[in-house]
Amino acid sequence: MEKETLKKMQDILLPRHYLLEDLSSDEKSDVAYMNAYLLSNFGVKITNPEKLSKASLKLISDYFKLEVPPSYYANPQDMQYFKKDELLVEQIVSYLTIFIEGPNNPETNFKRIEVFKKALPDYVDGDEVKLRKFTILSYDQAVEVFKSIEKAYTSYTRPFSMDEKDEFNFLYDHGFYDGSRLQCKDNIFDLVEKDISFAKHLDRKDVVKYSIDKLGDFSFEKKKYSKKEKATLDLISKMIPLVYDTPLSKRQSKMFNKLLKVLNIQMDKTNNENSPYRLAKIKLDEGDVIAASKIFASNGSLLVRNLKMLLSRANPNEALEILNMVEDKNPIALYQLIDDISSDNGDRRTFTFTRNNLVVSHFETEYEAKWRKSVLNDSTREFLKAEVLKKIKNHYSSLKKIGKIYINPEFEKIGLPINTSASGKGLDVLPTGSRIKIRGNYIRTFCYWNNVFDIDASCVFIKDLKDLEYDTLYWGNYSLKSFGLAARVSGDCRDEDGSEYQDFKISQLKKRGYHYAIYTLNGYGGCLDEGEIYCGYQDKTQIKTKAWSPKNIEFKINVKASSREYTGFAIDLDTEEIIVINLNISGEELVINPSQFKTIGKYLNSSYLETLNMAKILSLRGEIVNNPEEADVIFDSLYQPKENKLVVRPYEVEKLVSLLNE
Repeated sequence: MEKETLKKMQDILLPRHYLLEDLSSDEKSDVAYMNAYLLSNFGVKITNPEKLSKASLKLISDYFKLEVPPSYYANPQDMQYFKKDELLVEQIVSYLTIFIEGPNNPETNFKRIEVFKKALPDYVDGDEVKLRKFTILSYDQAVEVFKSIEKAYTSYTRPFSMDEKDEFNFLYDHGFYDGSRLQCKDNIFDLVEKDISFAKHLDRKDVVKYSIDKLGDFSFEKKKYSKKEKATLDLISKMIPLVYDTPLSKRQSKMFNKLLKVLNIQMDKTNNENSPYRLAKIKLDEGDVIAASKIFASNGSLLVRNLKMLLSRANPNEALEILNMVEDKNPIALYQLIDDISSDNGDRRTFTFTRNNLVVSHFETEYEAKWRKSVLNDSTREFLKAEVLKKIKNHYSSLKKIGKIYINPEFEKIGLPINTSASGKGLDVLPTGSRIKIRGNYIRTFCYWNNVFDIDASCVFIKDLKDLEYDTLYWGNYSLKSFGLAARVSGDCRDEDGSEYQDFKISQLKKRGYHYAIYTLNGYGGCLDEGEIYCGYQDKTQIKTKAWSPKNIEFKINVKASSREYTGFAIDLDTEEIIVINLNISGEELVINPSQFKTIGKYLNSSYLETLNMAKILSLRGEIVNNPEEADVIFDSLYQPKENKLVVRPYEVEKLVSLLNE
């Protein structure tokens, strides 16, 4: 097997707590030592320790990163030994160096210039351990894992994240795809470029969407085409005869007909006479909201997409009739509808969506809010939310049961993985909105990178989310010591290989009136799409330890985005929980823009997971038992499966998605 192929297989297995067995060496004399080494340094316990090899040991060591590049100050604790004016002088000297040598020169050495020498303590390693269990697989066992991953990916109704797309394509190229139909059209687009026969799962609307994605809006109508544009047009010409017909809007019809002309395809032109939007508008203009709803209901998901608009024009009896038209076969769309309904309280709204694996937000203007017609009153909103929830529960209750189920209470804090298409993977990364209990009074956030220039970590502490009353701790103001000993930083590291840390004392931050903290990264040297970038946090029982300690990492996210902005996680200081955000934000800000808080505000609310969480959904899929030994399917982080038992971990997002999309 090629070295690169083997490495990619290991890269897929490691985040799922598996390793591929190394058969290249028979040396097993130091197995006991190697297992003890993994446990003491990383909190990793191998479930079949006799299979551990030096190669596997190195894989885990590299994955957890025993050493990371140095930070500006060796440790956030060093900050307390410097006076404010001393920190300011060091900061000025540092920035003068940048001004003289150039701010965006990755070849420049931006090591700390030590103006004030201090006798700093030699910090010791802490004793905190986060226990994780890894299993070493034979090749045949790994094949079954790869097949299950690929099968789960086909059930996605949302676009893949960049990591997911990469994994799916690798597994597809290596023969692990079983022929199942992909449920998301955006994911089919990638496969069409590999195998044109996938076009039979698309329709004419999809061809128009694909054309715009690849060529821009009408930009293909040129006299000369680039080589890339010609290849795309050639592919579209092969797609068109295979796709099935469907009603198009006026704009879609115009675009499709232009494609036919450019590609010189002899086919009857299409028009929008049968467009559901056109026909529904006629009925709405006549005041017949029920007839308009029926038109949308007969055209896929259009009824759900336009439900709020229809209900805002309906009386109570009509609203109930419209709601009864909504099918429950796509519960994810229904859940997103609940999310939308909950935020529609008459205030100016924030629209958040994903484009090219980036979270894009639009904040409703005063003009838009003034002329908005689709406003639900309080009683309609609550009624609709309750009825949609009932449909979701009815759907999952009616599915084929998966047997006896044991659900660890931790799944009550796991969010539904429905809107993570912009996120990155890593070590134990949970779906967006999930919560992790902080074990002590201290946490240490971290970011480290290799072969990328200058990542800036910042944290925003919020007193009032609605009125945006907040304070920021970041590279530009660390000399002020405005947070005292409640929050400390390791300084601004600008090297090509570097790290930054921030330490927080939960009790002190609460005393200062803060309720939330949001941890963000910004690429000062450019977009976060080069090199290797990781961020995450560590639980600490006490903070005066070495800066980096891999054995107590709660989670670690691999950050990769074609923008400068990334939001990793938030801290709910009142409940003392970490909230996983893990979203790449579309933008070019060098420091977090406060307006972005609104895009993640729903996750900060402690009631976000009360309506629906993974435990509530999973409990509808079978008979609940209190002992994992009695269960057929176990939802638990650490339980090791026996024969004929299936275990699902909270970080195995593809398995959770497949259970939601069945």
